[in-house]
Amino acid sequence: MRRMSMWLIIGVIFVWVGTAFAADFTVEALKGTYAFTGQQTCLNSFWGFKRDLTPIGDNFFTASSSHQGILTFDGNGRRTAHDTQVRITPPATAGSPPSASSTEISSEFTYTVTLDGRITTKLIAGSFKATELTGPRTGQTFIIDKRSLSGMISEDYMSLALATKTPEVVRLTFSNWDVTFQICHVSEILIRVGD
Repeated sequence: MRRMSMWLIIGVIFVWVGTAFAADFTVEALKGTYAFTGQQTCLNSFWGFKRDLTPIGDNFFTASSSHQGILTFDGNGRRTAHDTQVRITPPATAGSPPSASSTEISSEFTYTVTLDGRITTKLIAGSFKATELTGPRTGQTFIIDKRSLSGMISEDYMSLALATKTPEVVRLTFSNWDVTFQICHVSEILIRVGD
C-alpha cells in the first residue's frame, strides 16, 4: 500500500512538473499562412438596433453566408485576410427581396494571445474592403466599421477555431452611400498551410 501511495505521489509530481514547464502560447509564435472556411448569419436593419439588440422599425432581414480564403499571421499581432463570401438572403423577410450574391473581401485585424492559447482578433478601422461580384449590388463596394472574434489555438499552432463571443452592432456603408446595420454570429476554422 505504501509503494502504491509513493508511486501515486511521484506520478502527481511528474504531471505537475510537466505542466509547469509546458510552453506558453505567444503572439510571436502565431505566425504563418492559414486556409480558412467559415459561416455567418446576420440580422440586418436599415435603421439600427435598440439597446436590447432588437431592430428599430420594420425594415429588417436576415442573410446567411459561407466564406473561404487565406489568412496570414505576422507574429507581431497583425493578421491579414483575403476571402470570398457567398451570401443568401432568404425569402419572406421584410425590407429586402430574396437574393444570392458573392463578395471578394480583404481586411486586417490585430490579435492578442493569452498564455493558455486563447486568441482575440479585432478589425483595424478602415482596413475592411469588399467588392460585390454577383447579385443585386454587383460592382458596388462596401466597408464595415468593426468585427471581433475570439477562440482557441491548437497546441501545435496548426489550427485555430474562432467565433463571435458577444453580439456587436456593425455598420456597413456601401459605395452608393446606402447604410445597413447588422448583428452577426460568425465562426471560422483555420488550418495552417505555410510559413
